Amino acid sequence: MKRRQWIVYGLAILVAGIGGQMTALGLDAEYDTAEVTVLKVSGAHPATSPTTGTITFNSSDGTFDLVTSDNDFTGTYTVAKNGKQVAFALDESGTSELEIVIISGIQDIAEGEGITLSNLTLSDVKVKITNATVNKSGNPEKTTITVTGKATAGADGRSVTRSFSYKSVVVFS
Repeated sequence: MKRRQWIVYGLAILVAGIGGQMTALGLDAEYDTAEVTVLKVSGAHPATSPTTGTITFNSSDGTFDLVTSDNDFTGTYTVAKNGKQVAFALDESGTSELEIVIISGIQDIAEGEGITLSNLTLSDVKVKITNATVNKSGNPEKTTITVTGKATAGADGRSVTRSFSYKSVVVFS
């Protein structure tokens, strides 16, 4: 099976205190962030979790590092459309971290419903990421990341498959 591509888990609103400006190569700054995530699994109550952290953009190599109290998501970004948009993608390490977060979140939802899961796997994963628009001041405004798929696990001696979704709206201010 091909390695799954993951970009972000659940509905997240990421608010960053933007102090940097776009450069010829891209962003070059560190910003505080606040994040609220919501993971939805069919047949269960959604899980919501707020956290804070920082995101660092490194224009010399086009990478970013989003560090929260629990996770460290890394990847690349590019400035597109004559500096009017920013596109994001997780690298292998960021993708692995996201897979761990999704699996852990689904297990937490199941435990909240009184169900213990075993051998949890994810499949049919689809990711959609919109480019962040850059405002007249040269700062990115927001991007939306949507992840959907299926989770299959052993539960109460049988195999169970449920759909999951995660939507992240990342707002920079």
